[in-house]
Amino acid sequence: MRNRLKYKAVIFDMDGLIVDTEPLFYQAMADVLKKREITIGIDDYVNNDLQKGKKLLKTYFNSRDIYAVQREIYKNYEKLLKRKAKLMPGAKKTILRLQKHYALALVSSSRKKFIEYILNFSHLKNTFKTIISREDVKKQKPNPDCFKIAVKKLGLSAHECIALEDSERGIIAAIGSGMKCIAIPNKLTENGNFMKATKIIKSITEVNINLIENL
Repeated sequence: MRNRLKYKAVIFDMDGLIVDTEPLFYQAMADVLKKREITIGIDDYVNNDLQKGKKLLKTYFNSRDIYAVQREIYKNYEKLLKRKAKLMPGAKKTILRLQKHYALALVSSSRKKFIEYILNFSHLKNTFKTIISREDVKKQKPNPDCFKIAVKKLGLSAHECIALEDSERGIIAAIGSGMKCIAIPNKLTENGNFMKATKIIKSITEVNINLIENL
């Protein structure tokens, strides 16, 4: 069956697509900044870090202080992740369904330890042939390097792969690597600019072999 398909692989984003972690990271950041008498709204986080890949912390801290703040945010985030992380509705079922037809890869801007935790608790670790984390690239999304590396590790061309993304920066990265991209906005990203996406759908449950092969 796979040999007759136009596409050979599906490459997934993780946060906001497979697992509902983006509100948790915002909470971790907001709590840490509040201790320093800095208040950020959810729109600040979404419009800068989440959609554009622009580091909101650079607005408030110099390069020397930013690393200490980041460490505290990640520590806070890890606690929230282990208490509150949950899969997006239909994500696991869709992944297992697509695995029957395509090689699967995961390309995330998250740290490797967070990816491993999420894939372990969701029992999805063995479904992905290739996993690219924050540590694997010098430049994060919207830079396309993460997708280029994934494609190379899969032993395929970009034209044989489809990306699934929930954010503007993820879509730009995927398209920039030469592959088509299906946008699946969530509640935080739904007001973003998805014009560059090959197709926009409302839910990951809509992703199936017919949708992919007809892109």
